Amino acid sequence: MAAGTAIPPAQPRWHRLVLGPVAAEPAELRRALLDTLDEAWSLQVFELLWTLAVIGLAWQATGQPLPPPWLAAWLGVELLSLPLRRAGLGRPRGGRLRALRVGANALRLLVTGLGAMAVLWLGQVALTVLGCVLVVGALAVVVARWAALPRLAGALVVALVGALAAGVWGSPLPGMHAVVAMAPVGALAFTLLAVHNHRLLLQLLRLQFENRRLSLRDPLTGLPNRREFGAQLSRAGGGEGPAAGRFALLCLDIDGFKHVNDDLGHDAGDQLLTQAAQRFRDALRSADAVSRIGGDEFAVLLPGAGRDTAGLVAQRLMAALARPFTLGGGAVARVGLSIGIAVGPDDGSDPQQLLRLADEALYCAKRDGKGCYRWAGGADASEAAAAAAAVAASAATSAAAASAAATLAAGAP
Repeated sequence: MAAGTAIPPAQPRWHRLVLGPVAAEPAELRRALLDTLDEAWSLQVFELLWTLAVIGLAWQATGQPLPPPWLAAWLGVELLSLPLRRAGLGRPRGGRLRALRVGANALRLLVTGLGAMAVLWLGQVALTVLGCVLVVGALAVVVARWAALPRLAGALVVALVGALAAGVWGSPLPGMHAVVAMAPVGALAFTLLAVHNHRLLLQLLRLQFENRRLSLRDPLTGLPNRREFGAQLSRAGGGEGPAAGRFALLCLDIDGFKHVNDDLGHDAGDQLLTQAAQRFRDALRSADAVSRIGGDEFAVLLPGAGRDTAGLVAQRLMAALARPFTLGGGAVARVGLSIGIAVGPDDGSDPQQLLRLADEALYCAKRDGKGCYRWAGGADASEAAAAAAAVAASAATSAAAASAAATLAAGAP
């Protein structure tokens, strides 16, 4: 290991066992899985009010409070959990903070189970029902809200069912001992339900991540699509250091792609686009980003690059695409590349303005014979913008004339 490289501290075995990944999942998915542990305030308030109601009814029925050690433990856990809950609101979820919150919530559930056991020992029918409902509610919370940690959920289920069984066994009410026989079955059922919910939650999160990935990727080439490119372009002006806000934007168009589609078929065209995307990746730095924004149109973002670097990259991209493409059936295709370049902040700071300028420069390259690159902001770009406006005006005039002719034809006898 290189000198100066920090060695991450080894996590305790209990931490890896309880909070570590159950299966080999990506770190981002694992973080999303653990984020589901955060309970809503409404649920936490309801749990607190329900426990207070059981304590009050037990006091009213027996004329004396529940055992003072339990009351002290319950109050201490609630006071410990409160600042930990508030600490997680609106802040990044760190591993140590999450472990403390998980531990405090688990301790709170265990204390709740012990309180239900104490209530059952009082021998009051109404309190026995409330105590059983209290434990079942805690089990429901474990199964529904702790699905991200199935090992810990299973341990809590066993502890809660064990507390309930101990309370039933020690209850002076007649016939309660027979209920203890159902404790293992109940513990197994709730544990299996927690594992099942864990699998469902994993499947749901995987689908969400896959849908998010597909919404930002071109399915053919695997490159970022126009939507993701827009986000990358918006972020390009940020950063720190002397190169902050400096980047180059290249708009690419494959010359001769239409002939490949027409002569060799769309399958061959798809193969060419896939190979071209890989060549673009190979010709760029790891910090650079290439996206497919249209049929045969691509865009390249070069962070921290000026005109010299952008020109060298443009030449490298054209050379990469100049090599022949071997397609299906042994067919060989040759295409070219036209490029328009805009540099920020020299040519502007607005991302959409830079994209428009790079597109106008690309129009210049296509007009000048293709297979070349042109810069934004020059005379050629101004002429290209004027030519594009003239083409648009001509098209509008032609459409208006066609509409007028159609109107006259319709009114003729």
